[in-house]
Amino acid sequence: LSIYAMDINPRAIKIAWINLYLNALDDDGLPIYDAEGKTLLECIPQCNLRRI
Repeated sequence: LSIYAMDINPRAIKIAWINLYLNALDDDGLPIYDAEGKTLLECIPQCNLRRI
């Protein structure tokens, strides 16, 4: 799974990270797992998540 995004607007970047978190959870707030047993958040390098 590869996800690419580019935007120079700092607000758009923060909204994209919020959207990532919301899409990684189901309606009950539990993580959604892919066929490999990983969540969407596990597919994204953790060093990038600290920049929010």
